[in-house]
Amino acid sequence: MQRSLKAVILVLLLCDSSWSFALYVKRGPAQEKCPLGLNRTTDGTSCPENCGGPANFPGYDPSSPTSFSRNQDYDGICKAFSMSDYICYQLKSLGKLSNRPDFKKGCSALDLDIQAFAGHNRDPHKNTITNYLGLVDPKKGIYVGNSAKLNPEEYLDIAMKKGICPEGAMPSEFGADGLDLRKVYLALQQHLKERKANTQAGVALDGWCKECHEIAPSLAESQWNAISDLLATTDLDTQDFQVLKKIDDIACPDNKRVKLPSTFKKMNHSTFELMNAHLATQDAIAIMGIHATPLLPPGASIDDREGDGHEVVVYGTTTFPDSPTCYYALKVSWGPGACVQKLPDVRCSIDGSFLVSASLLKTMQMDIQW
Repeated sequence: MQRSLKAVILVLLLCDSSWSFALYVKRGPAQEKCPLGLNRTTDGTSCPENCGGPANFPGYDPSSPTSFSRNQDYDGICKAFSMSDYICYQLKSLGKLSNRPDFKKGCSALDLDIQAFAGHNRDPHKNTITNYLGLVDPKKGIYVGNSAKLNPEEYLDIAMKKGICPEGAMPSEFGADGLDLRKVYLALQQHLKERKANTQAGVALDGWCKECHEIAPSLAESQWNAISDLLATTDLDTQDFQVLKKIDDIACPDNKRVKLPSTFKKMNHSTFELMNAHLATQDAIAIMGIHATPLLPPGASIDDREGDGHEVVVYGTTTFPDSPTCYYALKVSWGPGACVQKLPDVRCSIDGSFLVSASLLKTMQMDIQW
């Protein structure tokens, strides 16, 4: 799909049969020139006129753009992205990350998603990478991440049990290198079969595939050898996901993880009105399921055949000098260049946030939790 002035590549993929999809947009500069000044209000319906700043998503580090607006690219795990951001911000607010520079880029959405599938797989007899991806049409690249069928509370439950891993240990982005999660995982799947066949035939083994290293670049060669040992006892036709989980377990051992305190707040469903009061309090953010069509660039369309659901983090409100409208700041996992300004209801911050008017956001909302 092309637009007249700039080529924008859009591939919209289903990531949850009820309300999640993935969007790939060629990265570009954010549209809004004025810095975003966030102002929390008690009623959430009006904000002080202020376009000063800069103020960004809590914990945003300008030297590390991926810590703010990561790009889920072709993979359909938007809930893992929003929940890893939500958990990471809460831990930072509690002071749990103050001595952990390895969390500079945030918390790994990929680790959270792998552990969530391992902990909540509905069909243990299909413990495969293919089932994890939930392929619908491999030739067209349409798939639904099976773990994305989980709700935010189930993701939080996994994080409470396992802890959370730094982004640097298990990167969640592949789009910058032209790779996507589906291709990387299917390359790993094929490599595992070839590697096992070579071992059984006594053929000398070459190194692990390039795509394999993309999954966990922090692993040393000796650690990859430990993964090789697992192949001898793994039925790759029914259990190859165990190899992927092993990669994650080695990349994110317990001593790299941050444990969530037992007092970590459980998530509850809420309303738009209650969210306004919530956002007025210090260090408050919320998770919102939305109909995302209004956020798409002009001319784009949904191609997932099921719906336009997506999950985002809502983290503040702001106004602009040219409008009395209250805008809500949404952290969306489509990368820093995905936002396209569509006045009067959608504006873009310099750091990749979507700024959506209260009236529009009310029509988009599906579910709200914090």
